[in-house]
Amino acid sequence: PSRKPAKSAFRNRRRSVSKSKHSSGVVKRAYVFRHGETDWNVQRRLQGRTDVPLNENGRRQARALVEYFQRETIELILSSDLKRAYETARIVADALNLRIVRDPRLRETNLGMAE
Repeated sequence: PSRKPAKSAFRNRRRSVSKSKHSSGVVKRAYVFRHGETDWNVQRRLQGRTDVPLNENGRRQARALVEYFQRETIELILSSDLKRAYETARIVADALNLRIVRDPRLRETNLGMAE
C-alpha cells in the first residue's frame, strides 16, 4: 500500500496548548506531539502501555517534526519512557540539541487485555 509523505502525518497535529508570559515578560509555549507510527498502528491494534517501538515510517515522521521545530524556540522535550515516545523525542532532541526529560507518568493508559 502507498504511504502519504511523512510530513502529512503531522500536518495540523501540532497544537500550542499553553501560552503564558514568564516573569521576564517572554511568552512561553508548550507543544504537544504524538509519537511516530508503529507496526501496531498500521495493524490498528491498541498499544496502551505495551512498549512497541517506532517503525521506519515513524522515524521519518519524527524527522519531519525536526523541520517544523527548527523554526521555533524549544527549551526541552518531555517524553513518556515508552520506546515509541522516547525514540520520537530522541530524534527531535538530537537534531536540535535539546534535553529530554523522561517521565513514566506520561505513559498511555493501561488498556489491560485489550492491548
